[in-house]
Amino acid sequence: MTKRQEIFVREYLISLNATDAAEKAGYSKKTANRIGHELLQRPDIAEAVKSKIEKRFTKLDISADRILNELARIAFADLKKVMDWNDGRIEIKNSDEIADDDSAAIAEISETITGQGTITRKLRHHDKVRALELLGKYQKLFIEKHEHSGPDGKPLIDSFSSLVKLLDSKANGN
Repeated sequence: MTKRQEIFVREYLISLNATDAAEKAGYSKKTANRIGHELLQRPDIAEAVKSKIEKRFTKLDISADRILNELARIAFADLKKVMDWNDGRIEIKNSDEIADDDSAAIAEISETITGQGTITRKLRHHDKVRALELLGKYQKLFIEKHEHSGPDGKPLIDSFSSLVKLLDSKANGN
């Protein structure tokens, strides 16, 4: 690889934007989009990017198991283990009372005191539905089905059968 290509790889790993990386590597702004795409198609550059990403993931201990575990912690966290609500009041439990699996699902905890001295506590949870959706996709629970129809609106197989019959009748002189 040339020095410019090495810079491209380094910059691409920062932004994951081929055009931006090509510009920062010194390629023309006019051609950076095309060149960035072309560079990523080169086997030596694609391998360099892949290798560096794998090294980064290994160093940071990012694995499929770890990602799935974190999604599961969000998806299956139980709010009753994080807070209590009684008589219109919400009490967030002390951090030492909350299990790591449940605390991982917390995105934000805030407390506001109004001018009248009223305390408002807010707990925001990471998106549980999105975590469940991602886990479901990983487990192939949600498979998109596409129905194709012919020009007459009937299922394609019926349209095909009709077409074959029509061609047969024309071939037989009918």
